[in-house]
Amino acid sequence: MQDLENALEQVAPSDQSVATEESVATEEDVDGSAAVVASGRLDLTAANDSALAVESDAARARLQRDAGVVQWLWDETAQRFLSGLAERAALLGLTEEAYVKRCATPDAWLSAIHPRDREHYAERYARGLSSRQHFQIEFREETASGAYRHFREYGQAFESDAGDRLLVAGMTADITEHRLIEARVAESEALLRQAADMAQLGHWVWDEVQNRCIFCSETLAEMFGVTPEVYLEKYATLESLLELIHPGDRERCARIMAEASENATGYDIEYRERMPDGGYRYLRERGEPVLDADGQVLNFVGTLQDITHYKETEALLRRARDDLQAGILRRTEQLKESNAELRREIVERQQAERALRQSHDRLRLIADNLPALVMYVDRDARYRFINSTGARWHNRPESEMLGKRIPEINEAIYRRMKPKIDAVLSGETLTFESRLTYADGQTRDIKAAYVPHRDDSGTVCGFFVLVEDITKDKCTERAMLNAQKMEAVGQLSGGAAHDFNNLLEVILGNAELLAQAPEDGGELLAGIQRAGRLAKDLTQRLLAFSRQQPLEPRAFDLAELIGNTDQLLTRTLGAKITIVRRAPADLWPVMADPGQVENALLNLALNARDAMPRGGRLTIEAANAKPDDKSLADVPGLRGGAFVVLTVSDDGEGMSDEVLARAAEPFFTTKGLGEGTGLGLSMVYGFAEQSGGHLSLSSRPGLGTSVRLYLPRAVGEAASGVARKELDIPAGRGESILLVEDDAEVRDLLVRMLEGLGYRVTAVGDAAAALEDLQGGHEVDVLLSDVVLPGELDGTALARRIRRSNPATRLIFMTGYSPMAAGVNGIDVAGAQLLRKPFSKMDLALKLSEVLIASPLPKGKRTAPSPGSG
Repeated sequence: MQDLENALEQVAPSDQSVATEESVATEEDVDGSAAVVASGRLDLTAANDSALAVESDAARARLQRDAGVVQWLWDETAQRFLSGLAERAALLGLTEEAYVKRCATPDAWLSAIHPRDREHYAERYARGLSSRQHFQIEFREETASGAYRHFREYGQAFESDAGDRLLVAGMTADITEHRLIEARVAESEALLRQAADMAQLGHWVWDEVQNRCIFCSETLAEMFGVTPEVYLEKYATLESLLELIHPGDRERCARIMAEASENATGYDIEYRERMPDGGYRYLRERGEPVLDADGQVLNFVGTLQDITHYKETEALLRRARDDLQAGILRRTEQLKESNAELRREIVERQQAERALRQSHDRLRLIADNLPALVMYVDRDARYRFINSTGARWHNRPESEMLGKRIPEINEAIYRRMKPKIDAVLSGETLTFESRLTYADGQTRDIKAAYVPHRDDSGTVCGFFVLVEDITKDKCTERAMLNAQKMEAVGQLSGGAAHDFNNLLEVILGNAELLAQAPEDGGELLAGIQRAGRLAKDLTQRLLAFSRQQPLEPRAFDLAELIGNTDQLLTRTLGAKITIVRRAPADLWPVMADPGQVENALLNLALNARDAMPRGGRLTIEAANAKPDDKSLADVPGLRGGAFVVLTVSDDGEGMSDEVLARAAEPFFTTKGLGEGTGLGLSMVYGFAEQSGGHLSLSSRPGLGTSVRLYLPRAVGEAASGVARKELDIPAGRGESILLVEDDAEVRDLLVRMLEGLGYRVTAVGDAAAALEDLQGGHEVDVLLSDVVLPGELDGTALARRIRRSNPATRLIFMTGYSPMAAGVNGIDVAGAQLLRKPFSKMDLALKLSEVLIASPLPKGKRTAPSPGSG
């Protein structure tokens, strides 16, 4: 009996010493003999006040029941409970009969323990039985509903007085709610830590008694480029801190801090601080006093924020994290206390919940005061947190957004951001700019940061979002760009108007003389044609400068092209200039418009001739430049890749730095009035940029000039660069042409050209008239249409309509613009050809012959006899 008393004393709280009277309960064993099944002690000290003792025991029982605590006595020999059976079954929601079945055998009992806890439970329990020492086990046990609850069990094994039975006295506490609180606290701590990393807000504690800083956060120390220990050693005094403040702000800061200390009030100041590189950054410092019971200032706590970039809040979140960690440690220690401390555990659990709510409220307060959208989105793209700015942008209260997926709130934004959401959920941190329209009706230019959130295993379980509205900055930037464009347009239009007026004077004057004197028609027409060709050339130069002329890039041999210009350059430059050509045998093919490259080479050669009025040497070189070529890294504005470099050098007068800086500007020239347009070099520059290459200049007065034209390397075989020989004009054979041109004079001219070539022509002014003609049953072999047309349909849209009903129709588009300038993102209709205005009758005849030969008429197709080439 004495052993049973000792075991109960070890399981029960041991900080009390009372006089007891032994009581023994017996029951008949299976053979009818009496067996000791339970014993206990009565408090004799309280015998004189038995009513108080009964009331205290009842209160203790209620407290244990409310707190989920059960005391029991187990007969290990008979495998049954001697006391506490009903209470233990009630903890699990089981009936006594069901619980007796669960405890019938060790295997049946272990099957109800969580699979991950079984081995641990069996090992600790067996050790306690064999050692007869006090044991403690935490485990999960299955309830009547099939769920598991967490328990902590204390026990002590001992032998009965008769020595024929092994008994275990113990106590079991339900700690499920505590485990849930620990999980919530851990999740909150992780969120707070992530928010602190995003906010980048440093904080500090200032001891008013010592008059020095006694704590600084790591973020604050990093702002000074030191560790917290070095910061406290180097910047802990007011004098050392004031020394870093800008002289213009130093006196104001010292005065505000002194007033705050004297009046026990907070302060909020902004000032400039010297950085290690000698520059200054803008900081915002906030401080609040901590008072003792007498209202005297003990400490100041505060934050330091670098407002040159973003307002961060790491220090406040770190303090919240420390508070939560301290609460977790306190809760862990409290769970190790005995049954007498259970009431205090309940009270402190409530305190921890209040602290959690307070920390969440602080996080909410900080996030809601940031002038940016802050969100947390889980792996299923569901909103789990959003600040007031984000709710306002989405035009919905926060309560309607939390728990919903992004596409449920804004499908358009989700489609735009889906690739970035997938990237951040794969672990990538993103920073980008975009332009989005939110539910409040505002279209914003934004700068966004997506930061992945990982759990303890490293798996991405969501991501944080920080979005800043930079619309005002973008508007300012666009306004500046527009101002620059307007200045360039003004300069360009003035020069273009001057040259076009000269050309128009030639055309109109010759036309007037032709009308007055038809007998001189040949010479006058020749003058008109020369002026027209000059106008065409000027237009191409303007388009080249604006990077809008239509190009026909193909792979060709640059060395062959240079060789083909030999006679032209020799005849043009004259005998006083020696031409030297160099090109390696393994020169790569070039991907560009060979006609434009030839024009560029001619322009550069003419510029070089003008720079050598007394003669000299002109060197034309071609060389390969690999992507890793170090010389490419020194060329500003050159994009990466492999290039073929065409270099044109002279030993002429050269250029000063001022002239060199403006050499590629449109209409800039050092030549006299009427001697040049100033578009030659700017045309070459525009063509190079449009082709994916670049142009660079180097020159020194008296030492000559070198112009380097970087052309993209072509992959594959190079086509021959030999120009096409003149051919006879190919005639038509009565094929039907549907001509769509809105300019009446151009339309009449084209009708005369086409009929003269032997084609049957139907001419209309817009797409609607063309469709009306086709609905009348008119058969069309070739659609010849301008790209830009009046009305709802342009040329490409008309072509698609016709192709749906007649896929065999050939298509030729005409344009005086590039596809980009005409508002068409490329001629993307299959098999379509392009004619650039102005074009000659020969150009038109060749293009028609090309499309008809490439796709001949079906057999049996009726054609009219050819009237000749006209």
